Amino acid sequence: MKKRIFFIVQQLNLAGSAEFLVTLMASHLTDDYDVFLYSLESIDKGKVHPSFNLNSRIRINSLNLPLNYDDKLKYIAKNKEEIKEFLKHSAFEHDIFFSCTRFDPDLIPANCSKVWLDGFEDIDDYEKYDASIFFSKRVLQEKSLQYPSLKDRFIYLSPCARFKAVEDFKFHGNNLLAVTKLENKKRCELFVNIAEELKKLKLKFLMTVSCQGTYLSYFQDLVNQNNLSDSFKIISFDEIQEALHNADLLIYTSESKFLPMTLVEAIVNSVPIISSSKNEYAKELLQDCGVVVRDDELVQSIINILKDKIKLSKMKFATYESSNRFSSKETLKSLVNLISILEK
Repeated sequence: MKKRIFFIVQQLNLAGSAEFLVTLMASHLTDDYDVFLYSLESIDKGKVHPSFNLNSRIRINSLNLPLNYDDKLKYIAKNKEEIKEFLKHSAFEHDIFFSCTRFDPDLIPANCSKVWLDGFEDIDDYEKYDASIFFSKRVLQEKSLQYPSLKDRFIYLSPCARFKAVEDFKFHGNNLLAVTKLENKKRCELFVNIAEELKKLKLKFLMTVSCQGTYLSYFQDLVNQNNLSDSFKIISFDEIQEALHNADLLIYTSESKFLPMTLVEAIVNSVPIISSSKNEYAKELLQDCGVVVRDDELVQSIINILKDKIKLSKMKFATYESSNRFSSKETLKSLVNLISILEK
């Protein structure tokens, strides 16, 4: 009988960074293991988001926990024994559970190995896991200093993209790309301001915004009110691969502190990045393949890059050269090696 590998994610309804990385790992393991994918949230109409492109051999289930975090904690406290029994019934001794979302590891059967995938949620109970995978060398070093007794359980893996590396040094007409959840009005106004400044200089450009979120309608109205509909193309997250193939520059302004897999996917598509984010993962990912600026420098920096095609060409080349850091082949090989160690 094949060993069972379980992956626990927050949800499978939306195209999230953590979920994309996990589903890539899960699909890779199906030849040698029985792979299970558990969503904490209910799965819409019983069907996962099609962009995950899951291997048909992966067994999918949901714990149907509440969306709200506090409600989820209350539900788990009330139904703790029932959840433990469900997981115990599903797993055998020495099976391995990988988790990238906050979920009480004490609910996982004690005779199974537990692995934490860091970078997508905050936790402080690393000691409850047999191993923790970090996708940042900086974070690995920080946590090793913070938890010296656990450093032998800490492992670095390079993040890898779901898309194959593309060597593309062509210009695409000053096509700018931003990927965002539009969780506040400030973000919407920033993109409109960038477009207005570029139009003042009579620069030809198109800003593609791959987005969803609370302020999507507000953003669309703002674009129309400022007569910028010809300067913007608003698309869904599902269309990001095609957008990357046609982008000259990715604008990253996120306030998130977690691992931005979008940047990895831009890099493997030879799309250089300009970032005004304080995200520490982004700063590590952008070595040799992007520019980090202050908020008040963002617009002028974009203008300078678009006006200097030699500089942009060099950035594209450096970005592609940097993409070998994110080889899915090497990352997934390391994952298999880790599982082999945990099996012993």
